[in-house]
Amino acid sequence: MSFLFTAGLAFSSLLAPVLTLPTNTSTGPESVNVSWLGRTPSYNSGTTFGLPWGEGRFYPNSTQFSLSDGTPLQSWITSYWRDGSVKWTGHAIAESDNVHDQYVVTASAGSMHSSQSPGLQVSDSGEAYAIDTGEMTVTFPKTGDALVSEIKSSAGKVLGQNGRLVLHSQSGVVEDPQDKANSSIDYFNFQSNIDNVTVSDKGPVRALITVRGSHQVLDSGSHGDWLPFVVRFYLYANSKAIRIVHSLVYDGDANEDFISGVGLRFDVPLEGEELYNRHIRLAGLERGLLNEAVKGLTGLRRDPGEEVRNAQFEGKKTPAVDTWDTRVSSRLQYIPSWNDYSLDQLSPDGFTLKKRTEAGQSWVKIPGSTRSGGLAYLGGATVGGLAVGLRDFWKRYPTGLDVRNAASDMGELTVWIYNPAAEPLDLRPYHDEMGLDTYEGQLDALEITYEDWEPGFATPFGIARTSELFVYAFDQTPTQEHLSELTEHTNYPPVLHAEPEYIHQTQALGNYWDLPSNAGGLAAKIESNMAFLNEFYQDQIEDRRWYGFLDYGDFMHTYDEDRHQWRYDIGGYAWDN
Repeated sequence: MSFLFTAGLAFSSLLAPVLTLPTNTSTGPESVNVSWLGRTPSYNSGTTFGLPWGEGRFYPNSTQFSLSDGTPLQSWITSYWRDGSVKWTGHAIAESDNVHDQYVVTASAGSMHSSQSPGLQVSDSGEAYAIDTGEMTVTFPKTGDALVSEIKSSAGKVLGQNGRLVLHSQSGVVEDPQDKANSSIDYFNFQSNIDNVTVSDKGPVRALITVRGSHQVLDSGSHGDWLPFVVRFYLYANSKAIRIVHSLVYDGDANEDFISGVGLRFDVPLEGEELYNRHIRLAGLERGLLNEAVKGLTGLRRDPGEEVRNAQFEGKKTPAVDTWDTRVSSRLQYIPSWNDYSLDQLSPDGFTLKKRTEAGQSWVKIPGSTRSGGLAYLGGATVGGLAVGLRDFWKRYPTGLDVRNAASDMGELTVWIYNPAAEPLDLRPYHDEMGLDTYEGQLDALEITYEDWEPGFATPFGIARTSELFVYAFDQTPTQEHLSELTEHTNYPPVLHAEPEYIHQTQALGNYWDLPSNAGGLAAKIESNMAFLNEFYQDQIEDRRWYGFLDYGDFMHTYDEDRHQWRYDIGGYAWDN
């Protein structure tokens, strides 16, 4: 009892306002090099990284952090040593035209603050938060269905609006194709409904907006709100990019609530832009892009002129119509306007493409390929537009990209986290109770399939899935090279890190590990074995196609040497999670 009292007193003393924390006792400042994981990126929309510090070196309220080149740095403390000194810090740097190979972070005596002049502003109107990065202003309503009501450039141009979540579900699945004629399945459409919005972090370099809510049924459907979400928006100074971390929690009935589509959708204003100056870009394999216009001017029987064709292909405003070959300019009304585009990645090894002029007309197939980069752009040469991307797009199949209403005043851009073109997500158990209605039977079954089955265990209730997306805003259609660059940025966001030697020196991750050694002996053998296992499992992801909406990121842990197959179908021997 005396121990509990003493511990409680010690804890309360940490919170006491009269407590005086120790000040820095080190002999001087300390500088740490941070560099990019992998190669130096050609583009960085802003990044956050962490740094450890040795015990007793620096204390809160008497330490400041800065970058040696004067780049603005936002800093905060994330954990402490037992003596109250700083153990880990978080740091954020803004988007910059110049991306250095490495940066030097210096901790020195002073008060904790973010260095240099602010470039990001957060305002609260009472009904919404507005984040001004210096390059764009993004508005987040506190109520309603739109998580993002507007994305506006620094010049005042609205580039995107009404960013919301969309959800499709159904009450059952057809077990056999012949049952479709007598199906009594109900289908539901939902969109996001906000519960609360908070500014989780704000500073001169980075702001974090957190939106919580659930999905509300549309069209007078008879279904309650469900599938709660948490969506975090990260914005950086000087940037026209938004990093989004989207999390869903399943709270439905696996026998009645089958998810058939989950997506993020934005409206893109196109009013005033000529149809031949409206552009669609869909990322294909590696750095490839589908490059099209709503009303195409290339490949026609008559040539409008090389300058016209080149401008459209490059995403630039075409020359005035009266400068074109009149055999084309007088017949523009006969050139089809392509209103809708779809890219469907329904397996890790192939995606399909199609387009149509309007609903009610057939789709025209476009040659597809294997693995899409997962980025789509819709916009115009003068009005600008938006690009949206999903990280690990093909690895998390079934995914998709949709462009709709590109020939209207308000286009629509959707990235599908779960593609409605695929089969519904079936979260039911893969077997029934199998007579396991007693403890003795359950224990006995554990001896054969290594599956700890008990009533209530075989439910998906409470499982979650997190996805990472990016939204990029443009005042005009970007070059193909830049969109390819953004596709890579979406799938491999730049990461800054300290060297392993420094991390080991601080002991912030403990002292039970060591740096790789080439000295030989047992340590070298262990290192070699670990390297082999790491490479082996990485290869198995590709060889065994461990991809998919719920599967990607997980591993199987026991092998069936007779079938030469991982035990994917034997109870507790399958996924490791």
